[in-house]
Amino acid sequence: MSLIRNMFADPRQRSVAFSVWIACFLVGGEIGPMVGGAMLEHFWWVRSSC
Repeated sequence: MSLIRNMFADPRQRSVAFSVWIACFLVGGEIGPMVGGAMLEHFWWVRSSC
């Protein structure tokens, strides 16, 4: 977040950059477990042999 603050001096650009960052964070939090579950279900190399 400090990089965004330093890279975007214009307040409008900074607010858009923060919005994009937060949106990607939230989407990744929602999609990540589903993708992980699908990988565990369909790919043999992801499962542990223990």
